Amino acid sequence: MKIIFTFLGLFIVSNCISAQQTLFESLGTGSNGLTIASHESANGFDQDGLTYSGNGDLRTSAVSPNGGFNVLLNAGESFVIDGMTPASCSSIDISFLGGKSTNADNGNNLIVEYSTSGTGGPWTSAGTVTVSTGTGTSTGATPSTYYSISFTGLNGTITTIRFRNASASVDYRVDAITITGNGTGCALPITLSDFRGVLQKQNVLLTFSTATELNNSHFAIERSADARNFTEIGRVQGAGTTQVPQSYTFTDEKPLAGTNYYRLRQVDFDGTESFSPVVSVVFGKTGSISIAPSPATDRVHIQLEAALLNDGRWQVFDNTGRQVLSGNWEAESADFDLDVNVLPEGMYTFRLAVGTQVQVKQFRKM
Repeated sequence: MKIIFTFLGLFIVSNCISAQQTLFESLGTGSNGLTIASHESANGFDQDGLTYSGNGDLRTSAVSPNGGFNVLLNAGESFVIDGMTPASCSSIDISFLGGKSTNADNGNNLIVEYSTSGTGGPWTSAGTVTVSTGTGTSTGATPSTYYSISFTGLNGTITTIRFRNASASVDYRVDAITITGNGTGCALPITLSDFRGVLQKQNVLLTFSTATELNNSHFAIERSADARNFTEIGRVQGAGTTQVPQSYTFTDEKPLAGTNYYRLRQVDFDGTESFSPVVSVVFGKTGSISIAPSPATDRVHIQLEAALLNDGRWQVFDNTGRQVLSGNWEAESADFDLDVNVLPEGMYTFRLAVGTQVQVKQFRKM
């Protein structure tokens, strides 16, 4: 069982007694024309634990039925929702509101696909999108005309959903996305990124909470100096099975000098494990490292607080921990530009090691 870590944005869980859970994503609110990456980095989506990407953008124009954003997909653009971890779901249903920019189009170039392996695919079609043609069906109308579109009985191990515009000339809009898991014991837990660490006088206080728990034995608190190699430093007893939100705390009495990286390893009674996102807390004085821009498209500028006295070694890791780039950092240098054009969209970790000293910083590629 995967725990739902929450802080600001609990997702909606419905029909728990009948073993069905539903996630609803209304996309949030903000300035017209905001990029998906910018909205994601600001935790602007409803389901903060999911990861959103793609080259579409968010609009308040062509009125959203929920009063907030809709996703505008111009020709060739996509919108990707990643990070679901369904447990014991026999099938998954997807429904959403869709619109189009021309009355003549029937919408079948708005492709909905899913993957059980993440954003790298392979992708499977959820089915064919078809809407009515004729007057009044354009998203350019005021108010806009949206069509309710749904796909049912999809693979129960879906982790990623992609909405893709395969048209060369028609624009599409997507709104009010609902994902429902079906089956006995089915859960659609989301690991949220709001797990917190707070520096106190001589220790670090970790706080986290759960929306629901199923067969949760305990949480192992793990710490790392380099965001890669983690060691368990304590445990917190879980609540077993409950539909009542739970709050937890743990104090690291002896944090490491410099940057401490923490994560939660949640363990079921049967030994099944899942991991939370990583949070970092700086204890004491340490050198800083900055990376800009983030999100980046082709290059990032990496800046140290001070030039290195000795040669160092840098590495870039993707979100699975796989090294994707590496190189040497010369002594007496405080910055350099890194070409990230070859990297696919996603979160990456930059690691710089000089002897036993390690500095780590994350950035996003779009």
